[in-house]
Amino acid sequence: RMSLIQHGRSTALLIGTIDEDSGRFLLTVTAATTRPVRLAFDAIPTADDLTGALNEAIDEYFDDPNGSPAYRRHLTHRFGHEIRAELATAQPAEGRT
Repeated sequence: RMSLIQHGRSTALLIGTIDEDSGRFLLTVTAATTRPVRLAFDAIPTADDLTGALNEAIDEYFDDPNGSPAYRRHLTHRFGHEIRAELATAQPAEGRT
């Protein structure tokens, strides 16, 4: 999550999950976009596949005092790739079923 102010509207908010059983990767983008966007992959995507999916799925970013569309796009791609990389290296928690 990125916000230029402590309380109020976020500039960008991304949530990534991976299903431990199926390996399915989900990424939700909101705050930066005019509507929430959910991307689903059967497995953790390559960096290029994630970039392409973000470019294809998001056609409009908010433009307001909390950030320009270019800034929001930059944050969306940066955070999306950080989440992808972190989940790609994450190990299942011990004892989790």
